[in-house]
Order: sequence, then structure tokens, then C-alpha cells
Amino acid sequence: MRRALLLLLAVASCRTAVEPADRERFEPPADYRLWWDATRQCVGQPDAEFDRIRWWTATDVLKDDLASGLWVKEHDIYLRPDKMDAEVVVRHEMIHDLLQRGDHESAFYRSCVRVSSGLFR
Repeated sequence: MRRALLLLLAVASCRTAVEPADRERFEPPADYRLWWDATRQCVGQPDAEFDRIRWWTATDVLKDDLASGLWVKEHDIYLRPDKMDAEVVVRHEMIHDLLQRGDHESAFYRSCVRVSSGLFR
């Protein structure tokens, strides 16, 4: 049930939209590379480059309480500051980047977003 709620929150937070005005660029922590490797393997894009992504924080990502992250084509990912350590949110946005799509039609959003802690398996 907790996994379903977190996935719902991540899904509700994604769109290809206008870039947030309050954005601030950040260097991704080392864990993001580990999450990227697992996610790109799961999606079937083992050669996709992590360094192509520009990482941003923004407090008004989608201007609602459910917004956790935002992917903007081509390779920009925005995260609320309080969600920067949320693996399920970060990996969800990574899938958008790998697929280069803003929709949630792919089964990868269910099958590839598994948190390393094991809580959501």
C-alpha cells in the first residue's frame, strides 16, 4: 500500500511543462548514479549517459501538494528540496528522461521503480 501511494505521488508530479522560476542547479549525490544504472538497465538503455541530465531543485515544481518532481525535455529534472533523497521520486523522473516522454503509459514506471531499501518490493 505504501508503494502504491508513493508511486501515485510520483505519477501525479510529472509533466513536461514550463521550467520553475525558483530553480537552483545542484550536483547530484553519488546515490543518483547507482539509481541511474539500475534504472537504465531495467528500461533497456544501458548506454544512456547520466551526465546528460541537469539537476535542479525548485519549491514550486507543480504548485500543488502532490508535486515531487518534474521532467522537462530534453534532460532537465527538477525535484522539491524535501524529495531529493526519495529514491522512488528520483528514479521515476529518470524513467521520463530515458524514455523522453512525459506520459505514464509505460509499464517501466511500475516495474523499474524499486527502492534499494527493499521497502517497496
